[in-house]
Amino acid sequence: MTEKLINCLEQNRRYAKDPDHYGLNVVFANLWFELDARWNTYTYQTHDDPFLIHYIGYKPIYKDYNGEKKYLDRFYYYLNMTKWAGYTPKSKYVRYLSKFKTKLRKLLYK
Repeated sequence: MTEKLINCLEQNRRYAKDPDHYGLNVVFANLWFELDARWNTYTYQTHDDPFLIHYIGYKPIYKDYNGEKKYLDRFYYYLNMTKWAGYTPKSKYVRYLSKFKTKLRKLLYK
């Protein structure tokens, strides 16, 4: 499968704006089935029992997290089982500063 994906992408480079999705969609056309939506839950959606939650947008590590509260609670439930137990969410300004430093670093090291 890996070889088929690579060949597909090499042969269709000009069409593959999102190469990972493009290759998978072409190689596996008509050879897939739809997963239960709970395998692809976002924090702005509500499912009773999601299997996989995508924490996109403002992350739970910041105070301005804007997803469903139950997913925030679940995030911290599992985070508290790690070495980051007791983590306190940071201000959105910490997030802004972090983004600024990353952009500055990229500009300086081009």
